[in-house]
Amino acid sequence: MYNLFNRRDLAQKVAYYLPFLGSGNVWEQNYVVEEYKTQSELQKPEQVVLELLKDKAPEMKMLDLGVGAGRTTTFFKPLMKDYVGVDSSKNMVTSCQKRFGKTEKCTFMVGDARNMDCLRMKSLILFCLASTALTLSTMKTASKR
Repeated sequence: MYNLFNRRDLAQKVAYYLPFLGSGNVWEQNYVVEEYKTQSELQKPEQVVLELLKDKAPEMKMLDLGVGAGRTTTFFKPLMKDYVGVDSSKNMVTSCQKRFGKTEKCTFMVGDARNMDCLRMKSLILFCLASTALTLSTMKTASKR
């Protein structure tokens, strides 16, 4: 079988194959979760944000929307006062919970970006939206034209 996940343009490949997967949620597929767990590098914009905020991070509350399997968690969670990772995929959230644990200062939950009632944070200082979510959203919008 051809390995879809052998390049940095992972989000574009997943978005391309979404229509072929039928009604199943690609983010719940074990092979997708396992591949996302291997992703360990920050993208350039994420590196810049981390560098700019590293001195203030211990006072910050972060919402990582579209946390996936925790690629950015490794870098941001240890620095933040509070860290909440939210993803629409139960399997991605379960993967994060197993990998990073759950503490008073770090929580992972299943949630929908369109309805954030699940959050316990009353204020956020740093908000992160996964680039995959932005890419897929852009591609879906473009395909409707």
